Amino acid sequence: METEERIGPEGYTQAALEALADIALGRKSYPARDKDGREVPCQPTVAERLKALELLSRWSGEAGTGARAEPARIVDDV
Repeated sequence: METEERIGPEGYTQAALEALADIALGRKSYPARDKDGREVPCQPTVAERLKALELLSRWSGEAGTGARAEPARIVDDV
């Protein structure tokens, strides 16, 4: 018996949302090749984690109350 996947407003399945959350929180590693061709685990970069958070926030905005938040601005005061 096949399990039915729930699909969110933007077409994300529950498995896709869980994968995005794992990437955003840094709990997921991916195989990459080093210079000798060996497979080594690789953590997602900060840019990849931020993109996952952006996609999750878009989904939660669509699935939530419909309120839109302004994008966060990062200011370097140091």
